[in-house]
Amino acid sequence: MTQTPGEFKSPAITSRPDQDPQPKLSKGDQSGRDQCQSDDADARRHDPDTAPPHPVPPIDSINKDSDMKGFMSPNIGEDLRRSALRKFFHLPKFNRRDGLDDYDEDFQVFQHLGNILTSDMQYHLERLSEQKTGSPLKRDPPANRPSEAIEESTGTFDSKSGHISHSKIAGPIPGMEKVGALFHHPALCAHGARGLTGCTRCLEACPAGAISTAGVTIQIDPEICQQKGLCTTVCPTDALRLSRHNSTELLASIRLSLTATLDPNPAVIFHDAGFVPALLQDLPRGILCFPVDSIEAVGMDTWLAALAYGASHVVVLAGNDIAPAVFDILQTQISCATKILEGMRLEKERIQMIRVDHRHREASFTDFIPLGPVRPTRPARFAPGDTKRTLILQSIDYLYEQAPGARPLTPLAQDAPFGEIIIDPDTCTLCMACVAVCPAKALYDGGEMPQIRFVEANCVQCGLCRSACPENAIHLSPRMVFDPVARNSPRILNQAETFCCVVCGRPFATKAIVDKMVQKLSGHWMYQDDAAKQRLFMCGECRARDFFEAGAGLRPVKNSGII
Repeated sequence: MTQTPGEFKSPAITSRPDQDPQPKLSKGDQSGRDQCQSDDADARRHDPDTAPPHPVPPIDSINKDSDMKGFMSPNIGEDLRRSALRKFFHLPKFNRRDGLDDYDEDFQVFQHLGNILTSDMQYHLERLSEQKTGSPLKRDPPANRPSEAIEESTGTFDSKSGHISHSKIAGPIPGMEKVGALFHHPALCAHGARGLTGCTRCLEACPAGAISTAGVTIQIDPEICQQKGLCTTVCPTDALRLSRHNSTELLASIRLSLTATLDPNPAVIFHDAGFVPALLQDLPRGILCFPVDSIEAVGMDTWLAALAYGASHVVVLAGNDIAPAVFDILQTQISCATKILEGMRLEKERIQMIRVDHRHREASFTDFIPLGPVRPTRPARFAPGDTKRTLILQSIDYLYEQAPGARPLTPLAQDAPFGEIIIDPDTCTLCMACVAVCPAKALYDGGEMPQIRFVEANCVQCGLCRSACPENAIHLSPRMVFDPVARNSPRILNQAETFCCVVCGRPFATKAIVDKMVQKLSGHWMYQDDAAKQRLFMCGECRARDFFEAGAGLRPVKNSGII
């Protein structure tokens, strides 16, 4: 078993009652402490009543060939024994890295974050602020809060002016790096972790091939990037944002126009600013057009928010300059949104994308774009969330409240960024590899309990947990759960019985992990005798004590009865 520097725990063997306690020196006088213990060892060696059965070498002279049996004698003080064993197990002989342990790195050496503010740091700063002030910070409001002016941590929206003074969604969040026309946040990227590959949506979507893998994250080539923003549309974690696309201003304009129009539920049309077909020149009543820099950067968050804010339909017009591959990816996003609408018993025609070519330039709007009747909805008053995913879930929650007879959940396509993971309890050993790689904090452990817990609202279906599982016990299940309580409530995916040390009775692993360890080591040459096999059922401290006591000949080998 590989030992890591600084992690050895010596056996907790106390001195005899008739022994004087060892002198307690300060931590800063370590050299003096070692010298004192060395002198004490010399005195004990010459005392016939307390001399150990084996010679005890000076601590400074301990090397890989030293005989450590004398230090295991009950006549040796605990402090001296600990210092000797610490010196012994810090030797290079016992510190060989096998390359298979993810936790044997030197975590005292790390790259400084600089001015990057991670989500965990932001959470703890807010928590400390709440403790100091005694009042909770303002967060996202209920979806149907009735107020004319909505003021939140994401900004202030005034329904009369349509102006938002500030919002996090308007620009890059702290920690983002500007690469050409894109902002990239490596800490939010779900592309990879620990050498494994997860989400590849932006790599597959980029029509120019400007995005490639760079270790556990991605790199963007600004020289060939077309600056259209399709990668930001498919990104499920807000790790990518287009610098020239301001979602907040667009949503504010949509909301203001929907509020000012005399029609109860007008339709909303998005099209490229440089593409204005003839059918948009003479629009019937109840149609609102919004030219954008790139329709590729307008995604599911804007479509669903427009419906929640009172639009009857959302239509995306694509011109001839849209490549077929790009059109297919946008159509996939449309299909995911319409599948969610169908799950809520709402008409899927509420969101549609239509390609306009030269044959349709002279067609009338009503003949070319069918807008069927839909059940009207009340306009929402919630302020847009600080992330794209938050805004999507806000809009879904609001539409779900107005959807009679909606299903509790609906399945989605395999590439959807929403869903759950399923763990096979018969093969899962609760090794927590899935928890270690989850980029969205959808998975976390049970603290002192051997459990894997899951929050479905955070899962982006990146697949990193599935790739990290050594037992192939994890499967992805894309779906949308409409009940916000069920979606945001933690639930236990798997839990197991703890295994307690056969010597001290302290829990140190799950029974499944111990059984797997015994099975894999059954043919190993080091675990052929009963004493070695019995150590597999001990905690680390008792295992080390048993090993040295048996080697020093201080006790006969006993069988606990497990083997």
